[in-house]
Amino acid sequence: MIRASYGAIVEGEYDVGVFEELFRKICPYPVEVSVKGIGGMTRLMPRFPRWLRMFEHCTTSGGAVDRALVIRDANGEPVAAVEARMRAKIAGLTYDFRHGVEVHAVKQETETWLLADAVAIGRVAGRAARSTPGPLEDVQHPKEVFMDVLNDVGLRYTPEVCRRIAREIDLGTLRHECPSFVLFEQKVRLVSLLTGH
Repeated sequence: MIRASYGAIVEGEYDVGVFEELFRKICPYPVEVSVKGIGGMTRLMPRFPRWLRMFEHCTTSGGAVDRALVIRDANGEPVAAVEARMRAKIAGLTYDFRHGVEVHAVKQETETWLLADAVAIGRVAGRAARSTPGPLEDVQHPKEVFMDVLNDVGLRYTPEVCRRIAREIDLGTLRHECPSFVLFEQKVRLVSLLTGH
């Protein structure tokens, strides 16, 4: 039985599968997840307030999701400043989500999280992958570093490869290597606390 439903707006197609997998890994109960890529960060910022409306009628029952999230990369900017700009975009707007709208800026880029678990990358590749020296959240241009790691083990940088790595990733390793991931996890888990599941 579905216990909670989420809608998430992310930057692009590479992020869609990653966040679908992460939502399911984070939640200790069955969830319905709808993740929509918006075509890049420059499109996300001006358009996400309107796009959030799609989650008011998208569950299998035709209703609104319990919680909507807007997720983008911080790209080296201070996370708090990026999230403040995101919140300002929806200030004064109301949506039909039981547990509201949350925003999240990934410190650096989503690829930072995918770099966190070399064992997960190795499982997808079928051969050992090298670890990236940390602290990972200080690594500049993590997408380029991630693509190099994939190339070393014979993987192409595709949405499906990113999804498979996210499916294999160990959350304990991710929390250890990317401490700010815990903040994202808390934003997702809040629904289980509020609904008592």
